[in-house]
Amino acid sequence: MDTCTASWTRRLRLALAGGAFALCGVAAAALPCAGFADVAVDDPLCGSVDWIRNRAITLGCTQPPGATAYCPTANVSRLQMAVFAARLGGILAPQAATSEDALAAVDLDAAPSLCVAPVPAAPYARTVHVDAVVSGADPAGVRYLVEAVGALDGGAPAPLAAVPMAAFSAQGRWAGTRVQGSLFVPANAQAHLAARVRRDPVSGTTLAQVQCRLRVHIADVRAPASPRTRTLNASLASPWGLAFLPDGRMIVTQKGGTMRILSADGATVLAAVSGVPAVDASGQGGLLDVALDPDFDAATNPWVYWSYAEPGSGGAGTAVARGRLVGTALQDVAVIFRQQPKVGGGGHYGARLAFLPDRTLLVTLGERQLDNPSNPTTQYAQNVANHLGKVVRIQRDGTIPPGNPSFGAGAQPALWSIGHRNPQGAAIHPATGELWLVEHGPQGGDELNRVVPGGNHGWPLVSYGCPYGAPVGEACRVGGGTHAPQFVEPASYWVPTSIAPAGMIFYTGDRFPEWHGNVLFGALAGTALWRVVLDGNAVSSRERLFGSLGERIRHVRQGPDGWIYLLTDSGKLLRVER
Repeated sequence: MDTCTASWTRRLRLALAGGAFALCGVAAAALPCAGFADVAVDDPLCGSVDWIRNRAITLGCTQPPGATAYCPTANVSRLQMAVFAARLGGILAPQAATSEDALAAVDLDAAPSLCVAPVPAAPYARTVHVDAVVSGADPAGVRYLVEAVGALDGGAPAPLAAVPMAAFSAQGRWAGTRVQGSLFVPANAQAHLAARVRRDPVSGTTLAQVQCRLRVHIADVRAPASPRTRTLNASLASPWGLAFLPDGRMIVTQKGGTMRILSADGATVLAAVSGVPAVDASGQGGLLDVALDPDFDAATNPWVYWSYAEPGSGGAGTAVARGRLVGTALQDVAVIFRQQPKVGGGGHYGARLAFLPDRTLLVTLGERQLDNPSNPTTQYAQNVANHLGKVVRIQRDGTIPPGNPSFGAGAQPALWSIGHRNPQGAAIHPATGELWLVEHGPQGGDELNRVVPGGNHGWPLVSYGCPYGAPVGEACRVGGGTHAPQFVEPASYWVPTSIAPAGMIFYTGDRFPEWHGNVLFGALAGTALWRVVLDGNAVSSRERLFGSLGERIRHVRQGPDGWIYLLTDSGKLLRVER
C-alpha cells in the first residue's frame, strides 16, 4: 500500500473510531467495532493511484436506541460492508472501477444500505456516479426495489434512482438488477454513496431476511467541465449595458444612443426601443448603463432606468433617466439626476447603476478626466460641492433619501462617497448589502473598492498608479500609494499597468458553485474576465479568465438561468457556460 493510501486508511479508521463517519445512517459511535480489515481507498488530494484492491470492514453492531431502521436485529449481529476504491483524479476507466462482492445476510427493513462508499473532500467540485448490480435469493418471493442513494457531509441519505428488481425465478432467485445514480459534490464537501434494497410498497408483503450479493462501483469521478464562452450574438454596436426582463428577454444599450430588446436566447434583436433621449456619444460618452426597477412588473411597475452622457451648457455630464417600458416604447420619460457641473472633454463618465436593498439608487460618477495625477489638487474629485468623481444615492424619482452621509457645509446632498476616478463597475454584495466597485487608475493603480458611506477613496491625492509616462516602479506612485489612514484603502489593485476594469457582479448562481460569492468583472485594456475571491472583506485570490479571446469585456451580468453573460466592445454577447 502506498503512503497516500495508508494515510487515507488511517484517517478512515480514526473517523470510524471517533464517530465522525456515518455508516447506514448511524454514527460510528453507536456501532462498536469488533475489528478492522485493511481498507484501501484512493485519495484524490494525494494524486491519482491507478487502482487499489478492495477490502472489507467487519463491524459488530449493537441496537442503539431509536436506530431500528438502520441496525440489524439481534439475530444478525454482524454486517459486512464493502468499501471500494476507484481511479480518482481523472475520468475513470470502467474496468478499473469494479469493486469486490460483499455478501450480507440482513433484515432489509432494519439495514437497507448494503454497500457504502465514502467520497473524500476535494478542493474542486465533482459529479460522482454510482452503478450497482444487485442479485440474491428470497424463498418467500417478496418483491423489492433496488435504490442508489447519496448523502453530503453526513446528511440524511436521499434516493438518486430506484429500479424494481428483476422477476424471481422458480427457485426464488432474482437475476441481477442494475441501478445507476449521480450526486453533485461541491468543492471541499465529502459525501457517501450507497446501494440498498428495500421492500416495494406495492407488494404489501412482510419482508423476510434476504441474502444479497452486491456489486457496486464508481463509474465516474471528475470535476465539472471547465467554463467556456459561447457567442450568442455578434451583431451589436458597442454594447454597454444589459438587463434581463422577467421573461428572459434582454435590454441592451448601445453606446451610439440606441436601446435594443433581444430574444431570451440572445440571438435575435427583436425590437428597437423608442423614447430614448439624445446622448453625447463622443469619446467615452453615449448611452451607457441600464437597470430595471427592483420591483419591476410589466403590467404594474414597468420602470426602466438608464445612464447616459447628456449634452448641455458647458459640455456634457452623466445623467440618469427613467421611463415606463410599454411594449417597445419608453413612456413618461424623465431625467432624475444630472451630474453637476457639465464640462468639456469625452472621458470618465463612470455611469454604473446599482440599487441598494432599501431600493435607493446608487450612481457612479467619474471625474471627467479633469484631475491630473502629475499635479493633484482638490478641485474636482475631492470637492464636495460638485458631483465629479463621486458616488451618489438618490430615490427612484430622483429626490434625496434620508440617511445620506454628511460631508459638511456646501456639500451636494446626494453624495455617498468621494475621491473616485472612473468607476465603471458596481455591484451590491449579496450578504452585506454594501456597494463594491471597480475603477480605473492612471498608469496602473486600477482598484477594487468596498465603498464606505461617507468615505474618501483618495483620488487624485493618492493612487498605487503613476502619472502617465512615468518609469515603471513604485517610486512614481501618486502620493506614495498608501491610502490609509486618511483615505479608504482599496481591497485590491492592479500594477504596474492598467487593465481598465468595467462592469461587475457578485456571482450567486448555481451553474458555477465553486464561484459562488466571487466578484467577476470585465477588463477593457486587459481583455479578460477577472474572478476575485473574497475572505470577508479581504481579497484571498484573483484569476484572469478568457484572455485568449482578446476581447474588451465591457459588462458582466448573471442571467436568470445562472449562466454568466458578457458584452464586448467588438459587438458580441457571450455566455459563459460549461
